[in-house]
Amino acid sequence: MKSWFRLVTAAVICGVMAGCGSDDTVTTPTPITPVVTVPAIPGSFSVTPGDEENTVQWDAVAGATSYNLYWSDTSPLTKQSATLIAGVVSPYKHTGLTNGKLIYYAVTARNSAGESELSSVAGATPAPPVPLPAAPQAVSVTPGDGAVTLMWVSRLGDASYNVYSSTTKGFVPTAATKVNANAITATSFTHTGLTNGTTYYYVVTAVNSAGGESVASSEVSATPMPATFGAPTNLAATRGDTKVQLSWSPVQSASSYNVYWSKTAGVVPGGSGVTKIDSPLITVTSYTHTGLVNGDTYYYVVTAIVMGVESAPSAEKSARPLPPAPPAPATLSAIAAKDALEITVQWYDVTYPSAVGYNVYRGLQPGVATYLNDPTKVTKFSNVTAPYIDTTNLTTATTYYYVVTAFVQAFPDVESAPSGEAAVQSGRAGGGGGGDEGGDEGFGNNLSFPLVFADGYGLSGLKISGTWPGIGPFATLPTFDFNTGLRPLSTETLTTFPFFDSSTAVSIGGITYYPQATASTWQAEWRVNTSPTMEVIVDWGDALLSKTYNTSSMVRIETTLKQDATITGVTDTMTAFKMALLAGSGINELQGTDKSTYSSATRNVFAINARLKIEQLAADGTTKQVVYDKAVYQGFGTTVEGGGRTNDTPYAAELNQGGLVVYGKNLYMTAVTGADKAGDYRITFSLDPMAKVGTVDVPNRIKMVSTSDAGATLSADGLSTSVVITVTQQ
Repeated sequence: MKSWFRLVTAAVICGVMAGCGSDDTVTTPTPITPVVTVPAIPGSFSVTPGDEENTVQWDAVAGATSYNLYWSDTSPLTKQSATLIAGVVSPYKHTGLTNGKLIYYAVTARNSAGESELSSVAGATPAPPVPLPAAPQAVSVTPGDGAVTLMWVSRLGDASYNVYSSTTKGFVPTAATKVNANAITATSFTHTGLTNGTTYYYVVTAVNSAGGESVASSEVSATPMPATFGAPTNLAATRGDTKVQLSWSPVQSASSYNVYWSKTAGVVPGGSGVTKIDSPLITVTSYTHTGLVNGDTYYYVVTAIVMGVESAPSAEKSARPLPPAPPAPATLSAIAAKDALEITVQWYDVTYPSAVGYNVYRGLQPGVATYLNDPTKVTKFSNVTAPYIDTTNLTTATTYYYVVTAFVQAFPDVESAPSGEAAVQSGRAGGGGGGDEGGDEGFGNNLSFPLVFADGYGLSGLKISGTWPGIGPFATLPTFDFNTGLRPLSTETLTTFPFFDSSTAVSIGGITYYPQATASTWQAEWRVNTSPTMEVIVDWGDALLSKTYNTSSMVRIETTLKQDATITGVTDTMTAFKMALLAGSGINELQGTDKSTYSSATRNVFAINARLKIEQLAADGTTKQVVYDKAVYQGFGTTVEGGGRTNDTPYAAELNQGGLVVYGKNLYMTAVTGADKAGDYRITFSLDPMAKVGTVDVPNRIKMVSTSDAGATLSADGLSTSVVITVTQQ
């Protein structure tokens, strides 16, 4: 009021004084200055923390020309206790702070009239920014009926998750493709209301506590399907060593399978004593259950998971884990005693980590392994040891066939495969390998002419490990390798070797001879071939091509492999026994030795892969029928005597009366099938590229380089030779 009064008074005085001067003078009035007041206190004051800084904001105040910011790290905050930052502007960043330390703030407004009071006090603690979370990992989907269930792995710092979906592969997640209305705090989500048969693609993002969202996960897809599916079928349980191998047929749309097992029959998923196997996830149609106890029985069922739904269980199967079977015994031999009804069966023990026993099986037909478990055809001798002497219900002059198996003593049903088969005729001595039916060959003959075993296997198919003992007489008997199939046999008792029995000797022209097939025992030199390939000469013996045959004939087919000085590399000699014809001829001939020996540059060769094939030819030279086709290794050890008229006999090498190893076969024309038996027959002697002895593959080591018969043909590769004979109608 005083200021206003002074202004009015001055104006009046001025006007009076102006009027006093001149009536023409105009006076300009002085402006009136408005009154300025102190600004109001700023409102809406707030502080937002940052990384080593806080951002302060407030509303503008009318009439304020500037603002002062007061801050302090203690409370209460006053103008006197706080630090002043004058002339600040909203928003204001207070920088250079220490993360983690709380700072208090207040602001004032000011103008020319003065400064307002402090605003409300607000505080904030600077902190580093919260990093964006990583994309969710291990996202999996399980389709259901009109639904898809997603699962993923949580990470530290994840506050929630978002799920995005599209029917387009490789889509970009946007707000429009987000399927969750609210934040997902679990690590699974079921998307419902879907169309069965439509493929849906999904990604998942993670959100942290600050609202930061990760990049999208890897895309996954699923196709919802109706919940109509059956239990797995064809469940099979195969035992192993401390394990069981399970397999089953696939269930359509199954994403995984659960295996349930128990040691008690009647497995029910979720039942007492039933264990579920589902980790790791079984996504294939097989499972190996390991760590089991051999000898215990385990029972199993399997269920399928289709679109998150578990099927009914499969049919139950069981298995009993057992250790692996021992290897089959090797080098089986069967030797008949000369003067008693007994057969000695011998084999090599097998190597196995635990105790084993042996079972011997005896049959009356070849191929015992094929009817091993038929008690009407086979006689079993259980838990025996080698050598085993068989005296059970034998009859004289009968051929018996043997195999032997090894079994685990702790688990008798764990049995090896059968050994190779051995055959022997009871009631007389063996020796000299197997022969064909009848013919002009004897049995129990001694080797009189040198012999080379081409593959290292004896006449009856046993592996040779020894060497020829040489020529005696010996004060001490040599060590014989009975696997050669040559005399002396393991059942023969000798005091000296060679042994010449005077009781059976004959004198012809003042010379004493010791016949074959008697107690007299000698052995020409033999050896095992060490060369990968032997060249040999092939000889069709017994004047095969010079004889005539009709439809009632017996055709004797003999073949010999030999080496002599004409063969490259044959530069040495081998010891032979001198032999002489003592009586008879042909099938009734008798030969013997006068004990004398000589050095021979020629030697016979025995190969287990020799094969004989007989074909009846049509008029145009093509094959009309195969009458016979067998190899030596396919019928080791068989011996057949008597007048049997069959062509279906094993092919074998034998020792004839002259003490030579020959391959022999009798072809009975009366036993040839078909009404028209007359015509040409091609007879082929060949060498199989590979022979099979038990489980051992034995490669061919022979090449025929020439033939002694003008009518024989020889293949270019030296593996086969053929002759053709003509049979007339009787």
